[in-house]
Amino acid sequence: MSLKSLLVSRVAGVITSEKRLNRNRAMQEAKRAAASAPHLVDYFHDVTDPYSHLCAQVLGRFAARYQISLQVHLTSPPPDWAAPERDRLESYSRADAAQLARRAGLSFNDLGKPVSPEQATRANALLAASIDDRTFAGKAVSIGEAAWTGSLPDAPINKAGLAARLTARSARREELGHYLGATCL
Repeated sequence: MSLKSLLVSRVAGVITSEKRLNRNRAMQEAKRAAASAPHLVDYFHDVTDPYSHLCAQVLGRFAARYQISLQVHLTSPPPDWAAPERDRLESYSRADAAQLARRAGLSFNDLGKPVSPEQATRANALLAASIDDRTFAGKAVSIGEAAWTGSLPDAPINKAGLAARLTARSARREELGHYLGATCL
């Protein structure tokens, strides 16, 4: 092993060590406590993702149990680079979510097809309004169920504003190193 390889290995070990990670966490927690700020969790919700629908059903309990403040972001489906076989991903995730829902006592009715683009737009508009008026946890499940069954009514939507919001939140999710819905950071 060369001297350079040895040094790089040692430096990488120090940077990624558990001791350093724990010290950094403690420092961040002390800053948060000193500012009397709540624990904040960013949640990324994709209305076309069945796992997001499951997650929406437990968000309220999750926030209460861990005494956190949730910041909800609506996102688009993953980019093509992250879902090269999108049809297979969608099919598997619907079947998996249905099985998870049964085992966890949650609700997910797979009708054998993804949420249509029209239903996704309508659902995202309603979810955006619920985020803005802080009622997401109470409305997300019923909106999601209606989207998955294709029963959301037509309504006027600011499509440009909604698209900009989804683009910005999806970019933030990717900036944080993630690409799927139902992600908490």
